[in-house]
Amino acid sequence: MLPSALLAAHTTAGLPTQILLKTSSPKAIDLGKWPGTTIGDRDLLSAEYDAGLGIDAWIGYLLAAIAIAYTAIASINTIAVAVLDRRREFGLQRLTGSTRKQVSKMLYLENLVIAAFGLVLGLVAACFSIFPIAIATRGLPIPSGPIWVLLGWIVLVLLLVPPVTGIAGRLAMGTRPMDAVNSPAG
Repeated sequence: MLPSALLAAHTTAGLPTQILLKTSSPKAIDLGKWPGTTIGDRDLLSAEYDAGLGIDAWIGYLLAAIAIAYTAIASINTIAVAVLDRRREFGLQRLTGSTRKQVSKMLYLENLVIAAFGLVLGLVAACFSIFPIAIATRGLPIPSGPIWVLLGWIVLVLLLVPPVTGIAGRLAMGTRPMDAVNSPAG
């Protein structure tokens, strides 16, 4: 048991929000003296606690979605700038006999390889934080989350890279090869 004076110092209103009683007949308690009070059992307490956890989970999902959106935007910008910055190189390749299709295939392959390396390095980096937590909480180095989260992340990366590469490559090769070679760097 906790003394009420000690409890009051740790609450906002200075009063307890819940009182747990063990009684043989809960119906004998007169709630008329305390308006707004209710009687519940363990199930009610568990339901209120679970409702709070549900809200916390949604806040966690929202923060994860914001982080994923920021990462996706940063990745898209990085790919676009990297491709657009190579206009002169693409112009030179086309002047030496490469077709637009060949340069585009090269771009797709480069960016897919970079995306694959990024996924592998990201997974390795994540393992340094996920494995210790999994070992401490479950006793196994296997995370408790569903596998579809990892697979969804991989699919998201592979769905973002090709369209961004294609659009940026099309813009980069939109000018005539000689104009691209003669343009200022960048």
